Amino acid sequence: MSMSLVIAAFLCALVYVGAQYNLIFLAFSASLLFMAALPSVGRREVSSPAWIFVTLAALALTSSQLFSLSPDSSFSALWGPALGLMAFLAGARSGVFLRMAWRAVVFVVLLLALRSVWALVLDGQRPGWPMTDQNNYASLLYLAFIPLLHEHLVASWTRSPSRYPWLAPLVSLVGTLVILASGSRVGLAVWLGCGGLWLTLAWVRGLSVRPVLTIFAAGAAGALVHLWLSPEPIAAVGEADTIAGGIAVRWTLLQAALSMVPSHALTGTGFFVFPLLYRQVRSDLDAESAGLFVHNDYVQFLLEGGPVLAFVLVIAGAWTFYRFVRALSAPLDSARFVSLGCLAALGALFAHALVNFVFYTPVLSLLAGFMAGLVAGADASRSPANARTQWLSYPLLVVTACGLAFLWLDVASGVILQRQPGMSWLVSETPDPDRQADFASIAHRLNPARGLPALGLAVAAEGRFRTSGDPVAARQTLLAYRQAVETDPWNTMAWWRLHDFLEANPGLATGPVASPTPEAIVARVLELDPLFVPAIEARLRALAGGDDSGAARRFLLAHLAHRWLWFAYDNKEAALHYIDQLISTAPDTPERQSLAALRERMQSVRPSVLILSLHDHLDAVRA
Repeated sequence: MSMSLVIAAFLCALVYVGAQYNLIFLAFSASLLFMAALPSVGRREVSSPAWIFVTLAALALTSSQLFSLSPDSSFSALWGPALGLMAFLAGARSGVFLRMAWRAVVFVVLLLALRSVWALVLDGQRPGWPMTDQNNYASLLYLAFIPLLHEHLVASWTRSPSRYPWLAPLVSLVGTLVILASGSRVGLAVWLGCGGLWLTLAWVRGLSVRPVLTIFAAGAAGALVHLWLSPEPIAAVGEADTIAGGIAVRWTLLQAALSMVPSHALTGTGFFVFPLLYRQVRSDLDAESAGLFVHNDYVQFLLEGGPVLAFVLVIAGAWTFYRFVRALSAPLDSARFVSLGCLAALGALFAHALVNFVFYTPVLSLLAGFMAGLVAGADASRSPANARTQWLSYPLLVVTACGLAFLWLDVASGVILQRQPGMSWLVSETPDPDRQADFASIAHRLNPARGLPALGLAVAAEGRFRTSGDPVAARQTLLAYRQAVETDPWNTMAWWRLHDFLEANPGLATGPVASPTPEAIVARVLELDPLFVPAIEARLRALAGGDDSGAARRFLLAHLAHRWLWFAYDNKEAALHYIDQLISTAPDTPERQSLAALRERMQSVRPSVLILSLHDHLDAVRA
């Protein structure tokens, strides 16, 4: 049963079909892992240090939610590392039995890699599906393939018969081809570094290099296939200008994050709050990144979770390094030496976290936690948990169960209040305002710190006001919208609903209930999100109606001065619309030519799959 639960959880975490659906898959994955990690008779004992580590990490994640500047933004994101903790417990408890699940996971990843080869050959498609980032896709490949190749080498060195002698060369060929095609420099460095590790091991310990050379030959064949299919991308991997550009953007993100740390040194900002803060201080040095991650998990954990959460990540990396060093000198036929492959892959992931967002990616966090659990449980006995460790499990299980309940409440809130698709049994085709209002009231009582139920109550109150026209209902609606923006002051959609309501009822802004004016809300929204198109349009309308005929044009030039490429990356249609306006009204030829050259650069920007899916999500919210 545990094996099936882990495999199902992995598949749910792996699938990405858009922001509307993925909260549902995340909730399923977390629930399945929770059941897989539960204690049961005859399963392995988890050591006291492991329980203390997991408990400390869970407390750090929970406290980051309690102190979050935007609980709505933080809650679903913190389940990424939380999946890793539950997968660690599942792997540590079940040990050898769940190696069957591990092999099933590797088989799934191999199928994905073969699908990538097929898409590359037929369409020239860059590998990455079903993930949204090619670097993280490369991480998934080396996490799955390095332990498999190491087990093959151990079998060769110990003269153990292999049931599938062709599997390791196939994995080496396909892995090299797909990692090269993904364009991930770190992924390629990890892949080559592990080959160097195996050669060094064979030389130092006097082992045969023949199986290592066989893997190298298969990898070389994969590189030749990639060179034949796409010679230009393989050269681009080492281009100095692209490497320098990537370093510059990461350095800009890192500086921005470190500048925010002193203001939130003890508690952190809350998980996934960095993108909310960063878009207010973003400079022209970072014109094209999504701005969602620091691309350094250690610094982002420090900023968003405080020193305790960052310390947890560092301790996990140090434990991996310690076990790796011990495994290097272990006997060839020992479980410790076999675990060297998992430890090498985990160590590479911790190194990769210095330049990417691996532990914010649920499937990578899950797989890393599961691998670490298998390593930690490799030497454990099958005796039942003793009293020293048993009592540590109960508080953690209760906290996790409560968290899962709130996660499913979020799923239901998204479906019922935001009309997100994916669970037709929760909502009918035609929205029922009364049912939505009742649900929003229940959800708000259960979780008053979250902004979405409060916004649902405000929308329901506005519906009642439109039906009745009662002035009392108008004031109740205003109070409900104010509560929504006070509960989650980072939610631009809540602010904009309040803006539209005040514009439709101008007397309320100066009535007995003090409220911000629509103009003040426009300024606030542009501060929170400079590229929020409805707010830009409102500012342009206000300026166009004034005495200064050139004020609207000057606003566009000043407001979007260093944001054009970012705007094109985020919303190309709107960005091109505004630059076309400026080109058509340019007073002289040089300025028109400069803007036209900028437009060409904007036209070449290609939004990521993640950005496109987020826009789909926002369209669903606005509807």
